[in-house]
Amino acid sequence: MDDGSPIGYLIAIFAFILGGGYFAATEIALASVNRIRIMSYADDGNRRAKRVLYILDHFDKALTTLLIGNNIMHISCASIATLMATKLWGVGYVTLTTIVTTLVVFLVAEMIPKRFAKANSEKFSLAVAGSLLFFMKVLGPLAFIFSAISRFVSKPFKKNEEEEPTVTEDELYDIIESIPEESDIDEEKAELMQSALEFSDTFVREVLTPWDKVVKLRLDMSGDEAMAVIRDDIHSRLPVVDAEGNPVGMVQIRKFLRTRYKNASVSVKDIMDDIHFVNDDIAIDDLLTAMSNDKTHFSVVLDKDGKTIGIVTIEDILEELVGEIYDEDDKEAAE
Repeated sequence: MDDGSPIGYLIAIFAFILGGGYFAATEIALASVNRIRIMSYADDGNRRAKRVLYILDHFDKALTTLLIGNNIMHISCASIATLMATKLWGVGYVTLTTIVTTLVVFLVAEMIPKRFAKANSEKFSLAVAGSLLFFMKVLGPLAFIFSAISRFVSKPFKKNEEEEPTVTEDELYDIIESIPEESDIDEEKAELMQSALEFSDTFVREVLTPWDKVVKLRLDMSGDEAMAVIRDDIHSRLPVVDAEGNPVGMVQIRKFLRTRYKNASVSVKDIMDDIHFVNDDIAIDDLLTAMSNDKTHFSVVLDKDGKTIGIVTIEDILEELVGEIYDEDDKEAAE
């Protein structure tokens, strides 16, 4: 480059632009890659996938390395271009050279590589993982220093920050929708996974049995009157209402039958248990936890005005997750 020939300068500039493109493309590829699929490849023994997983597990270090490398490439490119313009054409062309270099770097070393890497994030990440690990070792000491400075400067701003999830709910939906086509997981399991995601977004009002369709026992019923109702019903628990139709308790059918076998004169009031009330605007995952803690399988649902609008059972909640559940009572009713 000392003889004034532009060829040496151009070769150096071209090399630094390619280097910048490499670091920029690698950054966007790793940020966009489907971690679930990479994990699947790694489980199958793919060594390149294992390298990618290692990088993703140490992404802060990788990102710092990429930023350092990218800045080295850009600064070197600008410096060589300025030196070339000064030696070949004079100081007057430095501004023009800077503008042209900036445009070329933006297009060739940033925009085009990033578009390509984002569209081919999986293949690109697998291809560059080995070389990036090399740069992470070479630039490791420098990356450590910059990371320490960054953590120190940003520490005051992180006190009230909540940690963001690694994968968002929308990303999980996209992953699950693609599972039947891209993996050995069958569609039934994929549907179960999607139901699990939707579980926390479902409310009691959406799964309850309306109050007017619920079979009820009256508080003043004798054992014989209760038996007449029970014979025609398949449920394991029934609510008990007072003379005004308000729920006041619950009867476990098997408990009632066992007690009646020993004491034929037992009435509904004698065998009635306390009932669990719940508002209709509670998410069913929260209700499932509450019912499990209270060891209850049955709740009466109230609206915002305190009016009884239905009942919900553990079975109703679980069916939202796994689909229709058939118990022994259902089978007997079908027969």
